[in-house]
Order: sequence, then structure tokens, then C-alpha cells
Amino acid sequence: MDDIPVYSLKSYLPTDTEGFYISDFIPTETETTLHGHSFYEFYIVVRGQFEDICNGVKTVLNPKSAHILCPGDRHELRCSDFNTPALLRNIAVDPVIFGQRLSALTGENGKNKKLTEYFTLRDETFADFLVKSESALLQYPSRTSLFLLGNLLDSVLIERLALPDDTGAPPWLKKLLLQMRETDNFVEGLPKMLSLCGRSQEYLTRCMQKYYHITPNDFVQRLRLNYAAQLLRTSRESVLSITYRCGFSTPSYFCNAFRQRFGTSPAKFRERKLF
Repeated sequence: MDDIPVYSLKSYLPTDTEGFYISDFIPTETETTLHGHSFYEFYIVVRGQFEDICNGVKTVLNPKSAHILCPGDRHELRCSDFNTPALLRNIAVDPVIFGQRLSALTGENGKNKKLTEYFTLRDETFADFLVKSESALLQYPSRTSLFLLGNLLDSVLIERLALPDDTGAPPWLKKLLLQMRETDNFVEGLPKMLSLCGRSQEYLTRCMQKYYHITPNDFVQRLRLNYAAQLLRTSRESVLSITYRCGFSTPSYFCNAFRQRFGTSPAKFRERKLF
């Protein structure tokens, strides 16, 4: 097991690129063999079904399934059904750049166990991923392509970190939190949350604090702020427009809440140059 190949990002990058690489994996009768790498990699299943054997554990992946691989991980990919068209799109990221972008979003340095767990993209995020990644592929390695790849990394990180940990919560509560990840729902906020679950606010609050150590209002606030961060990174909408689009009542309230979560103002967050 110690003699498996370990790939370096430098072996993939064209001259003068800046730490991102994108490619499509279209399976044939010959699949990837067990390997490791010294960089971060995240991939999304576009169509078909795959089996990912990562660090000895097999996981079945369907369309919209996503996974973030860290340096030192060992994995191999297999197609579950060669009779069905399958495509997996993967993006490799230099560890320094990955750490910078994660730190800008969360203040963390990449050592986050939650990042390595499989997850499923929302329909909205998946559609955005398809459009931008296709454009990045066609233009790689131009500056526009690298900018798009940076935006995609931010979007995937935000999507992953917005998901609560699975702590043995009852099925109705897990379903509720997944429903609340939809933009229209978290923008409407707590009234929508109560309508979807059919429980009283007091009971919902007790359950949220018991299983996730967060109140319903704080959970909605986190979703709104994460979405605002994503819009700041991937659009040219004004801060005022983003304020109301994300469900905040006033720009001052939004800016104060954003600063508390990300350590800087929305305007300065947008201006950060990370590559």
C-alpha cells in the first residue's frame, strides 16, 4: 500500500497557471487505480453513478454528489454501470490557495473533518456549477477560467459548511434542515421553517439546540449569510440588492451580521484577491 502513486499538481498545470486545474472523468473499461495526491481536489457527479473508494471506504455517488479530497487521501473511482452515460467533473486546487479561500470564508486553515464528508449540492448550486465549470473548461487556462474556478471553489465550500453535522436528529428535523437550504425557504425565514415542520417554535427551538446546538433563527441567519457571501464572490450585484435578496431587513443589520460571521464588511470581502 505504500508504493501507490502520489500525484503532484505541478504535473498537470500548464505554464504560468495559478494553482487550479479542471478536467472531466468519463469512464471507460479501464478505471482509475488507487492513488494519492499532494493537493486538494473536489469533484461533482454530473451524470451517471460512480463508486468512490476513499481511504478504504466505498461510497456510491449519484448526480449532484460532491466530495472534497485532501492531501494524503487515497482513492480510486469506478463506474457503477457502463451502459449508462457517466461524467464526473473534478477540480484540483493548490493547498495554499485552498487554505486562503477557506480562511477567508471561515477563519479556518483547512483542518476541518466536515470538509471530507460526502454531500449533495442543492439544485441551484448544481446548475451554477454546470454553467461555470463548462465555461472554465472551454477557456482553461485563461484568467477568466481561473476566476471561475475560484468562484466554484467558494461556492462548494459554502455549500458544504452550511450543512449541519448529522447528530442523530429525528428524520423530520433532518428533512426540515435540508428543505431550509432552498433559497426561497431561508429567505422567508423562521415563519417558513415553522410552516414546513408543523411544530411550535418552542418545540423546534428545543430540538435544534439539543441536536445541533443552534437556534432556528441562528440557523436561518447562517444560511442567509453564506448565500450572501456566495453572491459577493460570484456576482456583481450591489450590497444593497444582496441585502434584500437574502432576506435581511436593512443594510446596516446585514453588514453588522456579515462582519460578525466573516470578520470583515461585505464590500471588503468582495474586494479580496486570493489568486
